[in-house]
Amino acid sequence: MPTINVTVQTIAGRDRLGVVMALNALARSTGGAAGAALFGAVVFAFIPGVDRSMLTEAAQHGDAGPIVQAFHRAFLAASLVAAAAALVASRMPS
Repeated sequence: MPTINVTVQTIAGRDRLGVVMALNALARSTGGAAGAALFGAVVFAFIPGVDRSMLTEAAQHGDAGPIVQAFHRAFLAASLVAAAAALVASRMPS
């Protein structure tokens, strides 16, 4: 069980446990969906000359070079964002 769930359960108490856990699950699922959508937008932004017919044609002929390169760039961008978030989190006062 993730640490945040245990923390939320402990702080909420028995009276509000169901509401708080449902809100926590909603926030996590919304964040996951938004993150996936944002990552997909970043990947498509890195593909030169994005066109759906070009992507399907490249997939049919096995030429996935531009798509793979776009995923590499998107993962690099995501890792830079994660590193910046870790740096900011490490600098927060206790």
